[in-house]
Amino acid sequence: MIDGNQPDLMVINVLGRKLLIKKAYQNVVWFNFNELCDDNLGVPDYQAICKRFDVIFLLNIPKLNMGDRNEA
Repeated sequence: MIDGNQPDLMVINVLGRKLLIKKAYQNVVWFNFNELCDDNLGVPDYQAICKRFDVIFLLNIPKLNMGDRNEA
């Protein structure tokens, strides 16, 4: 999907703030679960990510329970 290239840092502007993307290449992005679901992100952040990237990989998803409803 990335033609042997290495992913790199990228910044997306969301409502006047900068959202740091640690691992992206063109239209592909990788997140660890805690980067995307434990950080202080909101709907505009997720929408900006979805608009910018065609493929989103979510890695290291833990087993969630009822105490993790916010993360889920």
